[in-house]
Amino acid sequence: MADLLATADDLVDFGGPDRPGLDLALAVASGVVQSACRQRLVYVDQDLVTLVGGGVRLILPERPVISVLEVVDTADGTWSWDGRDGLARLSGRWPATVAVLYSHGYADVPADLQGVTLTVALRLLDNPSGLRAESVAGYSATYGDAAGISLTASERAVCDRYRRRAASVQVTA
Repeated sequence: MADLLATADDLVDFGGPDRPGLDLALAVASGVVQSACRQRLVYVDQDLVTLVGGGVRLILPERPVISVLEVVDTADGTWSWDGRDGLARLSGRWPATVAVLYSHGYADVPADLQGVTLTVALRLLDNPSGLRAESVAGYSATYGDAAGISLTASERAVCDRYRRRAASVQVTA
C-alpha cells in the first residue's frame, strides 16, 4: 500500500476510529485524491520516464519536479530545465523518444491534500456503502452527504490546485 497521503496515526489524530481497516480506507482515499489531481503526489526519487519527443519542449508528467538528473538524448543536443516542469531543447528538435531521469512529488504532503485524504477516508469508514438514507419497517435514518469515495465540490477545488494540466505523452512498453 504505497503512495499513502496520510497514515493511520494521522487519521486517528484527525478524529477517526482506531480500528481495523484504516490502512485500506487511506489507500482508497489516497488513490481518489491522486486520481483527481491526475498525478502521483508522493515523492519519487529517480523516476525514469520515456516521453514522445519531436518538438522543442517536453513537459514532465509529474509535479512538483524536484530535480532533473539525466536526459538521454540520442541526438546529442543540449537542453535546459525551466525549474518547473519543462525541458527545452536548445538546438533543433527532440528526437522521437527521450528518456528522462528525474525526481518529483512531495516528501511532505501539503496539509490541504492530506486533509482531503483524511476526510474521504473518514467518510469511507463511517459510511462504506455511501448510503444517503435508508428506511426499514417504519424506521428511517438519513446520513447526510452520500459522497462516499466521490469528492465534494470543496475537495475537488483543493485537488484542482494540484492538478496536472498537460504533459508530454509518455511511451509505455
